[in-house]
Amino acid sequence: MGYIRPLDLRAALSAQKEAEFQGKRLGEILLEKRLIQEYQLIEVLADQLGFLHEEPSFSTIERDLLFQVNPNWCKRFQAVTMRRDDEGVVFAFRNPLDAAARQAAEGVFGTVVAAISTRRAVEDAIRNYEEGRQNAPKVRWRSTRPAQRASSTA
Repeated sequence: MGYIRPLDLRAALSAQKEAEFQGKRLGEILLEKRLIQEYQLIEVLADQLGFLHEEPSFSTIERDLLFQVNPNWCKRFQAVTMRRDDEGVVFAFRNPLDAAARQAAEGVFGTVVAAISTRRAVEDAIRNYEEGRQNAPKVRWRSTRPAQRASSTA
């Protein structure tokens, strides 16, 4: 897609051998060295790996799906539900190759369609979910038992 120069790619590949970048994926190095923007990297990865590219927005997420998991679950797996489609539940993952996250999603929702998303979009959706839960009106339950009346003795 032409987002980085061959020279920058070679520099990032070489950096993988440095102690500072040991164990990091190429994309992480490209981002840390500011050789590519995250949305560009996500676009390339989606194309190369065959994933949808989705940017979750709390306002467009199907709430009945989202409410089946809590914000801590979303944080742990860096994933949020998006919507249902003909193939299953579309999930926006920061890393759709994370087997644990995919298995957790499948354990809750069954068939999952993995999409890749930017860190910021996933984190914003999770933060908005948390804030929405904190600001939701509290439901007060009333007892269905009749109130006991004080007996009066005259």
